[in-house]
Amino acid sequence: MPRAACTIPGVEAQTGPRTDPGPAAQAPAAEDLALELVGVVGLVAIGTGLAILARGPVGFDLPGVASGVAGQLSTTFPAALLVAGASALNLAAGAVLVRLGRGVAFASAGDAALGGLVGAVLLDVVLLLALGGSGTFRLPVLLAVHAVILALGLRARPLARRTPAGRPRLPLIGAAFVVFAWSGTLVLQLGSPVVPFIDVLPNHVATVEHLRVFGSWTDLTTTASPIYGPSRTFLGYTALLGTIATLSGLPAALAVSAFIGPATVLVAIGLVRLAGALGRPSVGPWALLTFTLTASFARLTDVRATVLVLPLAAVGLAVLTEAMGPRVDGVAELSAAPGSGAPRSPARSWAWLGAALGAAILVHPVIGSLALATVAVVGIVRGGAVADLGASAIVLGGILALPQAATMLGLAIPSPVALFAAPVAVLAAAGLARAPGFVGAAVIAGRIGGAVGLALCVGVLVFGGERAAAIGALARMAGSVPVIGTVAVAGLIAARRRVATPVALAALFIGLVSAAAVSLVPGDGLLAQSLRFEVPKTLLYWVPVVVALLAALAVDAAWSFRRAWLPVRTGLLIAFVLAAVLPVRPGPIDVFFLGEHPIAETLAIDARDAELGYWKGYPDRRRIVRPDQEALIEALRAEIAAGRIRAETPVLHVAASFQEWASTPLGVFAGVTETTLSPDAETSIHTAGGRLLPIGDLAVALEGRAYPYVVLEPAGLPAGLRDRILGAGYRSLYANARGEVFVAGG
Repeated sequence: MPRAACTIPGVEAQTGPRTDPGPAAQAPAAEDLALELVGVVGLVAIGTGLAILARGPVGFDLPGVASGVAGQLSTTFPAALLVAGASALNLAAGAVLVRLGRGVAFASAGDAALGGLVGAVLLDVVLLLALGGSGTFRLPVLLAVHAVILALGLRARPLARRTPAGRPRLPLIGAAFVVFAWSGTLVLQLGSPVVPFIDVLPNHVATVEHLRVFGSWTDLTTTASPIYGPSRTFLGYTALLGTIATLSGLPAALAVSAFIGPATVLVAIGLVRLAGALGRPSVGPWALLTFTLTASFARLTDVRATVLVLPLAAVGLAVLTEAMGPRVDGVAELSAAPGSGAPRSPARSWAWLGAALGAAILVHPVIGSLALATVAVVGIVRGGAVADLGASAIVLGGILALPQAATMLGLAIPSPVALFAAPVAVLAAAGLARAPGFVGAAVIAGRIGGAVGLALCVGVLVFGGERAAAIGALARMAGSVPVIGTVAVAGLIAARRRVATPVALAALFIGLVSAAAVSLVPGDGLLAQSLRFEVPKTLLYWVPVVVALLAALAVDAAWSFRRAWLPVRTGLLIAFVLAAVLPVRPGPIDVFFLGEHPIAETLAIDARDAELGYWKGYPDRRRIVRPDQEALIEALRAEIAAGRIRAETPVLHVAASFQEWASTPLGVFAGVTETTLSPDAETSIHTAGGRLLPIGDLAVALEGRAYPYVVLEPAGLPAGLRDRILGAGYRSLYANARGEVFVAGG
């Protein structure tokens, strides 16, 4: 479909319509036809790749996929509608708050959605701290708060202006190819009554369920699962998903799974927004394509914080990019576009940028901090108004995120006390905005410190005894992006002025330096082990996304290089699409690999899990727990409903293993504060919650009936444990073939 011609009002009426479109108008039509061809090739490649993979280790059967999804629709489809409605309500409230704070309408509906996410995270954290501290984080209160905010929004219309001209677009078949490439997330969502990925249950779902069930968040160290402690509790994530789960009335495991759709849309909008800021609107569709080759895309289906944070980081980096002014290729600052409704001066953008950074750190501290560090590097290098903007934004975002830092440090601060971070952040950032001399001195100090630090890093890499570890870390990063990395490097060489954007390069620099530096952390303690394991893993959700954006800029530069013959440009684009789609890899498929998965491979994995259920090796592949386990959970839920189990009531769980495929995950499905005794209890970076105890501690745990409730799953345990529990003064509350629930008292 050809592009619509741009017209100047009144000119056509004076001169009459043109009968000959001319070469300038014919070229876009030819390019659209070429893009349609690329789309056809992409769709055929996906079909071919899926046919190849259907007979391999991630094999699936299309009728089986349809049957598997259909069997869950009675649960997952209503949940999708409820969560979509709850998400829309929460994002609308967040957008109104940001709209009131900025004083101008958003430039587009997409910007309003991203602004709504920033505002929703900050609003929900305030609600978590204020209401959670008093146990009133409940549906009626949340509805009342949202109603008041939306009523205020009626006085601040319009919320968003019409999408400006030049928005990203693709011809029909090309767009169908991109949509199909992203479709696996929706298929798997509709087949998953429990969010489908193993490690999101204890550190994400359990905290959300605790907040939803009890409406309480007593202090910053509140946790539910015994596996992960406060160091893995993310206030922004818990608050956002806790609000949505409470508004929808759904259990957290189902609500988080149903949020796959909204999260996917928000990530896509964030990518398009940042890609358009780094280059021009036409980069957006290419970013959607290159992003499919990242670990973050493969993990869209488990709504982990490392993925949900991306739209927040994207809007922050977009604001920073636009504040830097016009690019050398003529791309103007969108925030200064007439009628955009966005602030025209960088000095007026610090609150907006700081809010995005603060929300990002609250959702995921490491990724948010990487975005903040990117702002710092750009500000130090560029100086001037960009440094002024960055300094105030960093202060605002950093202080807003102090409750998250206190949580990870294990400081049991009462939740309402943490609310004081917000006014302190605003006052400090506003004061800094009026002290440009201080910022100038900080820039000089930053340049000196950065030069010294960079020299030390280079010295370690060249002369240090541990340089092999750092070089290995960098090599692993490069190995995780072979296709998009090659495209990005080619773009940096052939089209440097279009691809080498300062913000993207700064983000890449921060990621690579962090990967090298953390590999040099000495010691064997839990903290050192955690840093060496968690940070590199998290960087695989950051560096490839930045590389994907650089690759998108490179693809856009190549496609728009009209001096090259159109068939040549089309051939190069087809070659890239085939490399991105077809399942060609030298070794066996590792579905957990945090690196490039071809599009067909990602779709095949999603289809297989939709057909069979994700939770292989668990009692139930769809719902994790079997009916007998669900009955134990229901016994606890009945005690919660009766008010006998409260948020702070500890529940002792005695089982043969703490692993969730072997024992019933009480914290995940009931939200109770669970402590587990098992023969395989361990203390490691993966089980640092502090509430995994060896089975030999049973006598101490039962002494004084410190745990009002005990759940025993006797399979695989020594005989006589039931008698010991009864002898300690407990009575049986519920029992079945799986286990038994005991309550203290005669």
